[in-house]
Amino acid sequence: MNLGYFASFTVFLALNDAGFCNAHLRRHPAPEGLLPLATYLRAWGWAYLAITLAIAYFKAERNFQQGGARPGASAGCACIGRLRGGASGACMTSLCLVTAPPLTPGVRTSLVR
Repeated sequence: MNLGYFASFTVFLALNDAGFCNAHLRRHPAPEGLLPLATYLRAWGWAYLAITLAIAYFKAERNFQQGGARPGASAGCACIGRLRGGASGACMTSLCLVTAPPLTPGVRTSLVR
C-alpha cells in the first residue's frame, strides 16, 4: 500500500513539474506541467467511484448462519452479543456508552441506548 502511495504521488509530482516535463517529455517547452492538481484529483475521484460501483455490483455478501460469531469477528463482539441475550453473537447494533466506575459513592452508571 505504501508503494502505491509513493508511486502515485511521485508520478503526479513529476508530471506536475514543468521542468521535468520540458526536459523529458516535451519537444517544445511550456510554462506548466502536463498534469495539474485539479485534473489529477478529478481523475482519481472518478476512478475510486468506478471501482466502488464495480465492487458493489459484482461482489456478493455472504450470509452467515445463526448460532455463532461470524468468521473474523472479534471475541469481544461475540461476547457482547451473548451478554445482550442474542443467540447470533453478532456485534451490538445500538450505541452504548460504557463508563468508568462512579467517582461518588452511591451514584450508578448505566448503559444508554
